[in-house]
Amino acid sequence: MKLRIERYGSVKQLPANVVSEIEKWPKHCSQDYEVLKACDSLLRLPTLKCRINCFLIYDKDTVAAMMPVRILRNGSLHIAGEFSRMDYVDFLYNPKYSKQSKKIIEFFLAEMKSKYGVKKFYGKYVPSNSPTAKMKYDDKEDVNYVAVNLMDKNYDDFFARLSKHSKQNLRTAYNRLSRDGKTYEFVVYDGPKESYQKQAKKDSDECLSLYMRRQESQYKHHEKTYRIKTKFEHYLTKSLKTDKNAVLAVLKIDGKIAAFFEGFMNTSYKSVEIPRLAINDEMKFYSPGMLLCNEAIKYYFGKIEKFDLGRGTEGYKIAMGGEIYTANNFSKTL
Repeated sequence: MKLRIERYGSVKQLPANVVSEIEKWPKHCSQDYEVLKACDSLLRLPTLKCRINCFLIYDKDTVAAMMPVRILRNGSLHIAGEFSRMDYVDFLYNPKYSKQSKKIIEFFLAEMKSKYGVKKFYGKYVPSNSPTAKMKYDDKEDVNYVAVNLMDKNYDDFFARLSKHSKQNLRTAYNRLSRDGKTYEFVVYDGPKESYQKQAKKDSDECLSLYMRRQESQYKHHEKTYRIKTKFEHYLTKSLKTDKNAVLAVLKIDGKIAAFFEGFMNTSYKSVEIPRLAINDEMKFYSPGMLLCNEAIKYYFGKIEKFDLGRGTEGYKIAMGGEIYTANNFSKTL
């Protein structure tokens, strides 16, 4: 390989032909080009220390990798996205160069040290199976995620392998709805929010309001800050408006939103990635979180192989057949 590097001050400045190529590479949806564009505009604060820079690594005339990063004034290098709390953060690799990925990373870090004075490299929420996470680091810790495998032949087979306790909880939730004369509806809206019709937009706005109320209750001393960040700065709020793979799923009880999730359909990994899920505490009695997940699993069966519930090991994720996998946080002195 004959590697060289090119620097761009913004994702938007990348050559169109390069963008077209990168869009074809397998990656998690929170690394998607549309999301990076949203992230790019969010992080462009008055001080340039927060600006995203994109480095393209070429092998002669072929793009072998893209490194979207932030170089801070203290000499630290961070993969773009971790400050926006993206669920997955990583470099983007051309799959044709999978065997050369280690050399590509070493070349990039050496360039960062010699040309930009970088002293320390940090990674956060990097998938454990990524070439980036497989390098040697000064320190490294696991971060737990949960995903539900949907490789069974049908939903009945999936339900059969749930624990006895989980099955009973689901039956109880549906029975409570029936006993109390409640109606429920599961609705999925696919595609960017900008294309939503009137009802979909109304549901979307109500879901965001519900989510922000929950944020305020969890962060009582910083509720105003979290409300502003959620509504105007969070990468999800921005990217779901324009991303073609965006998904909003809503569970309604008697016409009122009881639970919802927002995320992305990931065609590369045949999964739905769900970084945002919330329930309406007023309907907690009916276990809306479990019902939402169950209805979504029914809906997506045969369409995807993995129902990815993201970071955190909350009980409802495990109860719905979720399995723990990891990403890594690490640092390396250069």
